[in-house]
Amino acid sequence: MPHAKISLQAWLAGATPPRVLVVSLAASTIFLFAYIIYQRVFSPLSKVNGPFWASLSPTWKLLKMMKGDFHETIVDLHEEYGPIVRIAPNEVIISDKTAIREIYSTTQGRDFLKTDYYDAFKAFRPTIFGQRDPHLHAKRKRIVSHGYSMSALQAMETYVQSRLQIFLTKMRSFSLTGETINLSKWCHFFAFDVIGELAFSEGFGMLESGVEDEHIRLIEVQMEFGSTVGMVPFLQPLTKWTFLPVPWLRSLQAGRERLKELTQSRVERRRNKVSDRKDILGRLIEAVDPVTGEKLDPIDLRTEAFSSIVAGSDSTSSALSYMLHQILTHPDVHRTLVSELRSAFPSAPVSSPPTYAQLAPLPYLQACIKESLRLTPPATVNLPRYVPPGGRVVAGTYFPGGVTVGMSCLPVHLDTETFGVDARTYRPERWLGGAETPGGERVTPEEMMRYWIPFGVGSRACIGKNVAMLELVKLIGTLLLYFDVEVQYDKKPEDIPKSKSYFFARMREPVMVTLRERQ
Repeated sequence: MPHAKISLQAWLAGATPPRVLVVSLAASTIFLFAYIIYQRVFSPLSKVNGPFWASLSPTWKLLKMMKGDFHETIVDLHEEYGPIVRIAPNEVIISDKTAIREIYSTTQGRDFLKTDYYDAFKAFRPTIFGQRDPHLHAKRKRIVSHGYSMSALQAMETYVQSRLQIFLTKMRSFSLTGETINLSKWCHFFAFDVIGELAFSEGFGMLESGVEDEHIRLIEVQMEFGSTVGMVPFLQPLTKWTFLPVPWLRSLQAGRERLKELTQSRVERRRNKVSDRKDILGRLIEAVDPVTGEKLDPIDLRTEAFSSIVAGSDSTSSALSYMLHQILTHPDVHRTLVSELRSAFPSAPVSSPPTYAQLAPLPYLQACIKESLRLTPPATVNLPRYVPPGGRVVAGTYFPGGVTVGMSCLPVHLDTETFGVDARTYRPERWLGGAETPGGERVTPEEMMRYWIPFGVGSRACIGKNVAMLELVKLIGTLLLYFDVEVQYDKKPEDIPKSKSYFFARMREPVMVTLRERQ
C-alpha cells in the first residue's frame, strides 16, 4: 500500500495535461453522481413523483416550454403521476383543488410570494402582474383598479361599439361574397383595436386594413421571452448581454425592445392629446393612491400601458377564437344560443345593437362563456409561488420553506369530481343545471364556480377580467344575433383543440367560417 500511495503521488506530481484531464473527469463524475443521489434520495422533494430528468434540472421544463406545449404536458403529467408532480429540482405543480386557496387566496395564501419567474415579464418596471413585492403590488392596484372596473368600461362602451360596427361591416362584406374567412384572425384584430380604443383612445387600424400590425408578432415575442426565460430565472441577467451569439435569444430581445418603443410612443402621443375622454390611460394619469396620495410617474404609465397592450389583446382574442370554435362545432349549442339571442332581441337593428347591460343577463350566453373559459382558458401555465419560511402543508403534503409550488387551472377545470363525469366535453348546460360526478353525486353550478379560475383567484386575480368579459359578451352575442355562421373543417373538430402556448394559448388551427347575414 505505501508503494501504491507513493506511486499515485508521483503520478499526480507529473501533472501533464492528460493527467489533469483524468483527475477533472473523475472529480466531475463523483460530483455528478453525488448530485443525482441527493436529488433522487435525500432531497426534500425526493418522494414526489415526476419525470426523472425534471428532478435533476430545470432545463427539462425549459425545453418543454420552448416547444409551446408545456400546458398540455402539465395535464399529461398529472394524469400519469397524480395531483402533485415534481417538475424541477425544487419545484412542484399541484392539481388538487384544495390547494387553490392554500396557495393563492388573500387569507391563507398571503405569505406565498411570487417567484423570480415573474421577473422575466418585466417591461420598463415590473407590471402589476409581475410585481413580486406584495406591498408595492397593493399600492399599484389601489391606483389602477378603478380604470378597469366594469362601471368605468361601460362608460366607454360607445367606443367599443364603434369598433364592433367596423367588425360587423367587414362580416357583412364577407357574407355578400360567400368566401370562407379566418374568423380567428378577425377576432384578433377586434381585440387589438378595442384595447387600443379603451387604453389610448385610438385603435391599431387592423379592422380597417385587414392586415396584421407588427404589434401582434412583437407580443408573441414578448410572451415567448417571458415564459421561456422565466423557466430558468438564474439566467435572466445573461439576457441583457446583446452580444451573445444566440440568434433565438437576440431575436426575442430585439422584439421586446421594439414593443417598448412602440408603447412609449403611443403613451406620449396620448399624453400630448388634449381630450376630456376618460380612457384607461387618462384615468391612470389622473389616478391617486387613496392611502398615500401618490400618482403614477411617466415610467409607471408606460409600464401599465405595456401590460394593457400585451394582456388585453392576446388573451381576449384567444378566448374569442376558442369560444366560437366550441359553439360552432356543437350544433345544438349553436341553435340554443342563437334562439336565446334572437328571442331576446327580435327586432334590434344592426345600427343599434344590444348593449353589454342587455346582453350580459342572458343565461345561456353566460353558460357558453363560462364553459369555454373552463375548458380552454387563455392563460394556461402554472403560476409559481414560494412556500413561506418554516414550511407549509399544501394539498395534504408538507413542503419546506423556499420550495416552489404552483397550479395551472387546466387540470383543475378537467377534474371529474368537480365538473362532472363529462368534464372534457363542451356542455354549457352544466352551468344551468349542474353535473354528475363519476360516483353519481350532483354538483351544483355554485359549487363549480368555487373552482372556476380562468382569471386566477385572490388579490392577484387578473385585473383585466372585465375587459375580457365585455368583449366576449358583445362580440359573440352581436355576431350570432345578426349572422348565420357556419364553420368549415376538413376533419372532426375537438372540444379541446390543439394549441400553442407561451403563457397565453392560441389554437394551432384557425376557425374558418362562411357567413350569411340574417334577414
